[in-house]
Amino acid sequence: MLQTVLFLMCAGNELFFVMAYVVYHTAGPLGTVRVWGRRVVSRRYTQLFHCCALQARSRRRAAVNIGIASIPLYHLIAYATLPVCVVKQLLSVIQLIGASQQLAQIDRSERKSNASKRKT
Repeated sequence: MLQTVLFLMCAGNELFFVMAYVVYHTAGPLGTVRVWGRRVVSRRYTQLFHCCALQARSRRRAAVNIGIASIPLYHLIAYATLPVCVVKQLLSVIQLIGASQQLAQIDRSERKSNASKRKT
């Protein structure tokens, strides 16, 4: 069970970074966002991935329909894996803090032992 969770966390994290890279360089199979049948290029949406992919395209592309909106496939995958990436990064920071505290404790104990050896 734990191995499956760890695998999914690592795979989701890597998939997010792959999708962020792909979205930056290409529109992928779906290149527009449609809300109520009108093409929308939101400034906030484009700034998230530095998205040249949402610029107007001459070809008409299909879209993944989610409720009233249509979202490009690669963006949808990136948004779906974003929470996994955030959780993984937070866990990495927690691990970094714990490891640095353990190293500091080991350092202190070594300095104390070296100081006591010098006195004798």
